[in-house]
Amino acid sequence: MDKKKFLRNAAVEIAGSVLSSGAPQSASVQAEEIGKEINARLDVKSIAVVDVKSAWLSKINLTQIVAGAAALLTLFGIDVPAEVKADIITAIVAVGGLVTWMLRTWFTSQVTRASMK
Repeated sequence: MDKKKFLRNAAVEIAGSVLSSGAPQSASVQAEEIGKEINARLDVKSIAVVDVKSAWLSKINLTQIVAGAAALLTLFGIDVPAEVKADIITAIVAVGGLVTWMLRTWFTSQVTRASMK
């Protein structure tokens, strides 16, 4: 059995035993208990329970969408010399990258489902 299947089966078994062992609890408390039990039984230190949000709600993705749209609108939507367009697009890309970096470094508290694969 490969490692991924083993961990999945173990997690299902542990979740079943934790959920059937006591009084009703909120989903977040149950998830935390399951995570602790998995860590204890499998001697794994890197399993964490995190909130997952839609990629459409990601500040980073929205920043890049806005920056890309602004660059395309500048490229095709304004009538200025090519050198000015290049300067504007360069500024948009630079600011978009800087904002993305800042959001990712200091303002990210949740993960998207795709980032957990």
